[in-house]
Amino acid sequence: MIDINYHLLTETGHPPPADHYVSFTQLASLGVYGPEFARRIAACTGLRNRIVHEYDEVDPHRVHEALTTALQDVAIYLRAVQDYMNRPSTQ
Repeated sequence: MIDINYHLLTETGHPPPADHYVSFTQLASLGVYGPEFARRIAACTGLRNRIVHEYDEVDPHRVHEALTTALQDVAIYLRAVQDYMNRPSTQ
């Protein structure tokens, strides 16, 4: 998803986002999805960083909760990106 965010932003003339979190929130500025959803899905970058870089001890219950939410959010994200790409003004 992060790569998709970077491509959408740079292909629409915006500079590359400062970090992964911002890549999600900036898509709300493009109208891909709303700001509330942007904040929610952007939060997944924090979990990703904790797991990948082992910043903190990982609580399996929190990971399970996050993954359950992510399954729903990823589907919403993909639909929103597809809808955005299908808009006449973005082609």
